[in-house]
Amino acid sequence: MDVNQLGELEVLCRAQSFLDLNADALRELNQAPARAELDALIQSVGHWGAEQQKAGAAAESQTVQKNELHARLRHELGRLRAIAEARPKDISTLQKFKSLSRNTNDTSLYLYATGMADGAEPYKAVFAREGFGEDFVDRLRALIAEFTFMVALRSSSQQRRFLAARSIETDLKKAWKMISLLVALFEPGNAEHQR
Repeated sequence: MDVNQLGELEVLCRAQSFLDLNADALRELNQAPARAELDALIQSVGHWGAEQQKAGAAAESQTVQKNELHARLRHELGRLRAIAEARPKDISTLQKFKSLSRNTNDTSLYLYATGMADGAEPYKAVFAREGFGEDFVDRLRALIAEFTFMVALRSSSQQRRFLAARSIETDLKKAWKMISLLVALFEPGNAEHQR
């Protein structure tokens, strides 16, 4: 939650406490459906705030992991390009791939790496002969899969964080409407509170 939303939640919790502390004097108000809805909305905002924080922390951690995998994948692709350049007659297909730019995004890196892995598939014997191991392409594909999974996981966490932020905003608006309704029930002439 941002600072303004935390402030709003604090004010709403104070209103809730006021209603609780004055339960005898405000019995009818506390029995109104708007009061129960206010309580539920305040609880919901707290839930979404925790979810937003949890998803944000997960997204940050996954960003670090994704960036590490991005760097590892670029390194492995550099090794693949090095052998293709050193042995152009042995690995002619890979000569068509240009070097990656420094600012290659995740999608472009995935497509490039997949193309390189597909192009390298027929040359497993060359990789084994040069000391990369017969399973070099398989390891490259596993790294691509791990990278793709982390990109998707990070995206999911970012979407959860966004959903939580939207839910907080929606629930806060509804809570203020319940406050307005409770004010109107308490004193019909004071129903002017608007968010």
